[in-house]
Amino acid sequence: MFGFRQVQEVTIAKRFFFIARIKNQEYQLADDVETFIIARNSHDKRVPMEVAIGNKVVICSNMMFGGDITIKAKNSRFGYNNLVERLKELFDDYVNSAEQLKADIQWFKVATISDTAGLAFIAHNASSGEFIQPSRIPAVCDMFIKPEHAEQYRNSDGNEEYTLWRLLNAYTYVHRGELVINPDTNEPYEDQRRTQVCPLTLKKEFTSNLWKKFRKVEPYGNWYKKS
Repeated sequence: MFGFRQVQEVTIAKRFFFIARIKNQEYQLADDVETFIIARNSHDKRVPMEVAIGNKVVICSNMMFGGDITIKAKNSRFGYNNLVERLKELFDDYVNSAEQLKADIQWFKVATISDTAGLAFIAHNASSGEFIQPSRIPAVCDMFIKPEHAEQYRNSDGNEEYTLWRLLNAYTYVHRGELVINPDTNEPYEDQRRTQVCPLTLKKEFTSNLWKKFRKVEPYGNWYKKS
């Protein structure tokens, strides 16, 4: 008698994503800034091959894909070769831009302000919609005074330090949205799921505006009233 073995059908994903955290001083902007590289491709060739690098990257189930610098190549006969050639361009562009960003961050971290000046800046720009949606202003104030990872904003004596870096992060942290609370534990879900996340393109616009603003300011003065 011949025996028959049932073979389970295996479904191969039509599309896939890849994400990796970069631990390389050449690409990292600072020790407390995480840098990622992401990629996507499709076996059914319905979406192009794409690679992005940045400090805030997005991959969603609806195929949303983005980073600070992104390259793309068609899924064609020569698509892979084109992608390989453009990868060097991507890293060169990122390294060139990273040098200026590193210098900016170093300045933001030593540019000391008072807590009053920081709150005054938030209030002065509350209705402009230039740096964040006006409805999120209270959350920015809360994050500035009681930030996540508060230990990063204290000096060696344990005293609070208020800087442009702390103020910038108050905005960018709020862009991430609000953590969803597990009703069974009254704690955030372990996968850090969030609601009301700021759209990527809008978040990049907000952060770019704020970054440019902070490049021009001087600490301690009424810089928040300057145009």
